[in-house]
Parts: sequence; structure tokens; C-alpha cells
Amino acid sequence: MSRRTAGNHPVKSQRAEPSPESVVLLVGVVGLILTIALGTAGFVVGGVLVVLVAFGLVKQHKKPLVEAAAGPGTLPAEHSVTVTGEERYQDVLALLAPTPPTDVVAELRDCVITKGTHQGEHTLEVLVGGRPVGRLTHAMGRRYGQVVEEWRANTGPALCQAIVTHEGTRGFQITVLLPR
Repeated sequence: MSRRTAGNHPVKSQRAEPSPESVVLLVGVVGLILTIALGTAGFVVGGVLVVLVAFGLVKQHKKPLVEAAAGPGTLPAEHSVTVTGEERYQDVLALLAPTPPTDVVAELRDCVITKGTHQGEHTLEVLVGGRPVGRLTHAMGRRYGQVVEEWRANTGPALCQAIVTHEGTRGFQITVLLPR
């Protein structure tokens, strides 16, 4: 029989979920006990248990770096645009897309090209969860620079839909979806 309030409404359980850190700590203690009791075999079993629980729980409970679904505050997604320079941000992209392909929301910000033919000129940097993951080519930066500037002035941050993929030896790639 469930408890009810004065208005005869059911009372919801206030059971708190354990934090991932406390569960990992508990599993670590169990691993230590197994190591003491069983020696090397206990160490191996305990270590595997800690790793499995840590990765499983942290992945489930960790706050996402980005919103997965784009909403009305994003630029229209009409055209795929390649992002360059992702090779420098493989660690960030791996966190964003542990099982690619993964839909994310990216932000476009003005940046200056630091090397190459167009050094010193402007393009658009691509950020996900506030972290840089690449930039548009010089040509695409010129094409979308004004669109992004107007969007920021009228709407707020220039957010767009993006897709993170993994392509064999090329590693993680990101493509942004922008207006035509």
C-alpha cells in the first residue's frame, strides 16, 4: 500500500541516487578486499570490476557536454560543411562521440587563421560544449561569416547541428549543418 498525502495524492519516493564517485569508491574498496583475500587473482578481478563500473557509471551519469537535439535557437540545417583541423582535437571528439555517429550542437565563433596561405585572416571556429573541435576553411568562413554575425546580433550564440563520425585511420571527423 502506498503512502498518500492529505489530498489523497501518492507520495513519490525521495530515494537519492548514489553519485558515480561513491559507487566507484565502493567498488574500489571491494577490489582491495579481493586483492587482500585472493592475492593476484583478486587484484585482477577487482581491477576489472573497478574499470567496468567506473566507465559504465560515469558514462551514464556524466552531464553531457552538449545538447543532442537542436532546437529553434540553431541555424537552419540545410547543407553539410566540412570542418578542418579535427586532428588536433581527437581527445575532445572522442569524449563527445564514444559511439559515432553522434549528433551534437556546435557553436560558431570568429577566429583568426594562425598559419598557412590565409594566415591572419578570419574564419569560423567550431566549438562543442565550449571546447574547440576545429574550424571552417577560409572559403567557408567567408561564406558564413556574415550569416553568423547577423545571427549572433539578432538571436544569440550561433549554434548549429553537427555530426561527429569516426573514419578509420582519419579518426574522428565533424561536419556542421548550415543554411544554403
